[in-house]
Amino acid sequence: MSKQCFGKSHVPLSPAVRAGDFVYISGQVPVGSDGLVIKGGIAEQAEQVLQNVKAALALAGCTMDDVVKTTVWLEDARDFGTFKPFMQNISRRIRQRGPRSNRA
Repeated sequence: MSKQCFGKSHVPLSPAVRAGDFVYISGQVPVGSDGLVIKGGIAEQAEQVLQNVKAALALAGCTMDDVVKTTVWLEDARDFGTFKPFMQNISRRIRQRGPRSNRA
């Protein structure tokens, strides 16, 4: 299987990797373009992570419409109530679009 890496990171990994028909993006954290964690609470951090995910997907020619699975780790479970709308929005988009033909 062929593998293609996209982008550069301030840590030793690729933001996005295409392996065959699949694109994997590395774990994303709430850092800005300067590599520093942004100021704010969970809502601001979740929004930054979402922007980072979109940017990593774009490196491989993908969008949020191509996402089929997500895994989320919260530092504090008490933040789930604030974070939940972000996750629901992503999950709703995945369910609503249903099966898609392969874009690769």
